Amino acid sequence: MTNASTTQPGPAATPPRSLYTSAASLAAALGLVGIAYGVQAVEGGFPLWFAPLLGTIVLAGSAEMLFVGLVAAGTNPFFAALAGLTVNIRHLPYGVSVRRFLTHKWPQRAAEIHVMNDEAVAFALAHQTSGWGRRAYLTEGYMMLTAWPLGALAGGLLGRFVPPETLGLDALFPAAILALVLPALKRPEFRLIAIIGIALTAVGTFIVPASIGPLVALLALPLIFLPGQAARNADNKAAAAEGEGA
Repeated sequence: MTNASTTQPGPAATPPRSLYTSAASLAAALGLVGIAYGVQAVEGGFPLWFAPLLGTIVLAGSAEMLFVGLVAAGTNPFFAALAGLTVNIRHLPYGVSVRRFLTHKWPQRAAEIHVMNDEAVAFALAHQTSGWGRRAYLTEGYMMLTAWPLGALAGGLLGRFVPPETLGLDALFPAAILALVLPALKRPEFRLIAIIGIALTAVGTFIVPASIGPLVALLALPLIFLPGQAARNADNKAAAAEGEGA
């Protein structure tokens, strides 16, 4: 396993200001989605403290919102939690993708794993070729750990007055993820995986429950091992190493 210290520039290097401003902007946007989540939780009959606490402990917005929505609809909490865990299966490939950005020291490593979420992973991978993958991952991860629960708390306080659909807050989460994904689609191999993943999801919606349908897209992940992909990965690592030495 690669030591985390090799995934970032030397101590004299300074990360670009845009790294922090972009991370803050994304965290703020997802904080607004957290408001929608807090509203949803309160409207579903959960106490005010529940959404912020779950947001701090779990820190996986889609799984939390699925759990709250299912329980509010009358689903047994055990099965709702199981559905949330199923959605979080995506964290397995996430862990493989960002493990090189993590330190080997415990409990610091445990804290860094805890802040692994969609946004932190995408942000880290977007900055890996510049040598700032680890800094991007931790910056976005801890910003999300702050913004998401605070947004949920604000939403809980406003829950009786601001339904999520009123301000379109429920659309911010997929919009933010789409903004992160679009740059990666410039690379042909990622476009192929994305297209097949979308096709699998479309078919899966007729086979599995709607909330689980998107997980079918994970079946496209083995395509990263297609012939030639290993060489491309090696090129990416070489580019990252060159950026670290700059």
